[in-house]
Amino acid sequence: MAKKLFVSAMNGAWQLIPAVANMVVAAIVVRLFSAETWGAVVELLVWQQLANGILNWGNKEFLQRHFALTPATYSQAFASFFVQRLVLLLPIAVLAFMHFDQTMAMVLIAMVLGRYIVQSFYVNVTLQHRFGAMLAIEILGVIVQVSALFFTQNLIQILFVIIIGIWLKVILNLFIFRLDLRQVTFSENYLKGAFFFAMLGISGMLLSKLDLVGASQLLSNQALGHYQIIMMFLLNLQAGAMFVSGPFIHHFYRSNIKTQNSSSKALILVGLPLVLVGLIAVQFILKLVYNIRLNISVFIPQLLFCIMPYVYLKWILKLNQDRKEWIILMVNVAGIIALFAFFMMLSFFGKGSVNQILWIMAAHQCLMALGYLVAHKINKTKGK
Repeated sequence: MAKKLFVSAMNGAWQLIPAVANMVVAAIVVRLFSAETWGAVVELLVWQQLANGILNWGNKEFLQRHFALTPATYSQAFASFFVQRLVLLLPIAVLAFMHFDQTMAMVLIAMVLGRYIVQSFYVNVTLQHRFGAMLAIEILGVIVQVSALFFTQNLIQILFVIIIGIWLKVILNLFIFRLDLRQVTFSENYLKGAFFFAMLGISGMLLSKLDLVGASQLLSNQALGHYQIIMMFLLNLQAGAMFVSGPFIHHFYRSNIKTQNSSSKALILVGLPLVLVGLIAVQFILKLVYNIRLNISVFIPQLLFCIMPYVYLKWILKLNQDRKEWIILMVNVAGIIALFAFFMMLSFFGKGSVNQILWIMAAHQCLMALGYLVAHKINKTKGK
């Protein structure tokens, strides 16, 4: 158990470093230049995240299941899927040159391609437990970027520094995983095989952005800023479910039902105190650092929002194991419609508040949990 907790902690630390680095870079850019300059950087980063969300095409989730169920052909699947997904870069590059000037388009493509290569190896990091090496690479990248930022004089130079940090990680990842790209074949269409995983990723990306769109229509600029900061912390606590379980998902797929149920209970038992302690810390950080004071009455919706993924992750994994990704996709689409309806109802009654939106997000997470549970029960009944 101690070893598993250590592995989960290393996985969490490795995945949290980029978020922390982003906050540090933002603070430096705003201090050295202006909030408007950072806004220009963020605009490009948003496009980069959307592009990489499509390019990933369900890479990690698809390959984790492939490794668990057919490990003998995993190396071929990884290398082939890496190459086949590159075809998606062509329409993205065309759109980049249509939307931006030549310089910004080339900057965006360099960022997208670099992130594509690094993110492609995430699944091997997880399966091979290379968290220590990846943590060191992330820290090195942050040091290089932060140091170089103090010598920048304009937006292009700032973006160039960000690209240097990304491609430094590309070079080191390619060196560490250089043997994992040897068995490329086009005999199997992995793009087609991972289609539903890709749709799950894209629908999940929409779910993660829809609340900000709704909040921007209902809140003042100051309240919206507060909401974004609050959600930044809550989403990291929510992501703890994957930080803890991520290194062991392939074991879950191979386990019997009794072991899977025990693992699911253990995740909740670990997650509940983790979320509780984290939320208490967040309340103090929000007050002391950001001067955001939340009413005690919204502690419950924050708790529900953060803890639900620890509860419903097992049902998602079971559906994945049974190759029923399309069912998960239907639940996600229903979730998008439900969240849109929640915000429409709130707008009908006029302007909303941060507290009201937090309650909406908590209710939405509970509905998602119910949807996954019903989907799991129906699938289980049909399987008998």
